[in-house]
Amino acid sequence: MLALLSFLAVTAFGRLSHEGEYILRCRYQDGSQIHGLQTHQVDVQAVLADGFVDVRVQRPIDLDYIKEYTTNCEVIVQDLEKLTREVEEQNEAARLKDDPTWFSAYHTYDELKTWYSNQAKAFPNLVKFYDNIAGLTTSQNRTIFAVSIFNYSNTAGPTYKAFHTAGIHAREWVAPSTLNYVVDQLISRFNDRSDSVTTAWVNAVETWAVGVLNPDGYVYSWTTNRQWRKNRRPAPTNSTCIGVDQNRNFPDHWGGGGSSASPCDDTYRGPSANSEPEVQSVVRTFQTEATKKRIILAIDWHSYSQLFLRPYGWQNASSPDETRFIELGNAYVGSIRSTSGLTYTSQRSYQLYQTTGSASDWYYGASNQQSNTQRTAAWTVELRPTGSNPGFVLPPAQITPTGDENWRALRLLHESILNRPLP
Repeated sequence: MLALLSFLAVTAFGRLSHEGEYILRCRYQDGSQIHGLQTHQVDVQAVLADGFVDVRVQRPIDLDYIKEYTTNCEVIVQDLEKLTREVEEQNEAARLKDDPTWFSAYHTYDELKTWYSNQAKAFPNLVKFYDNIAGLTTSQNRTIFAVSIFNYSNTAGPTYKAFHTAGIHAREWVAPSTLNYVVDQLISRFNDRSDSVTTAWVNAVETWAVGVLNPDGYVYSWTTNRQWRKNRRPAPTNSTCIGVDQNRNFPDHWGGGGSSASPCDDTYRGPSANSEPEVQSVVRTFQTEATKKRIILAIDWHSYSQLFLRPYGWQNASSPDETRFIELGNAYVGSIRSTSGLTYTSQRSYQLYQTTGSASDWYYGASNQQSNTQRTAAWTVELRPTGSNPGFVLPPAQITPTGDENWRALRLLHESILNRPLP
């Protein structure tokens, strides 16, 4: 109990308080209204599939902008600080158990890095650990680590590759936890030979997992501001605002709609395409691996709003693989519904609102350059919650259910993509 009280004291005085902040759920009509809110620095927490948007009220003026761009608002989180403290207590209690289960709590950047490294030490013929995937470091001198999973006893090498990223937005803690869960399932199910689908996948596909794509922001969300989104790039000379939205910085239609040129906005795209070392690390690694073997699947894991988003985000048009994407998306959300009863929605990303410079659009488009027009099946997955919800401050008790429902859906996706990759 003494350790828990100590943690709460540090939290109360060591991080930014969200006292007086609350979250509204409002009706909106089209994506331009979402961008209008973001332009006025209203924190858009999530855009839902049913025409609603969750917004965080931090300043009195936020209400004026919310009224201008949305209608029919209701309070869904009355006291964000209270909710944050409650979940902090739950997480620390789970971490302090005499025999804690790894997926019963959220973990720090250093703890996640150690976990991934330990898997490679424990299973050297199955897991390779990369402390720094492209030799670059973040603004605060952290590395982008990753693992690759494949049956390396197979001297012929992989037939294909897959690529996963998580934690591009710092406050979305359940995203790194879910990718962590997926990696754990790949390792454990292959080792005990309990799952023929996973065995076939690991024997044929080398799966890359970038565990925390935004290390500086993720650490900052633990120590200082639980609601922080961007990385921690120092403020430019003409501003006092810190950070770039890395999911607007990828070199795919960078600088277009759905991103901002203002360093103070949550969707600030950075000074140029691919300017951020975190994004550069992913781009270089993806391109390098794609020149070796075709990357047939790529997912960028996010939270929240329970969506399975296919290309495109940058334009209101169907991709050449729309029919196949619909088929795969329906299977994915159907699997989740049968597993947990929850509703995830499969749709084109643009149907929510426009985004440019996003990871998943780049994964889908980049493969055209790397693999002789053979495209990568790429998605953005928005995890729990939706409905009456705690937003990004998801209780740790939901880590395992979130991971399990998505793992089971991903397992079916593996089987389908391996048997019939995109043309």
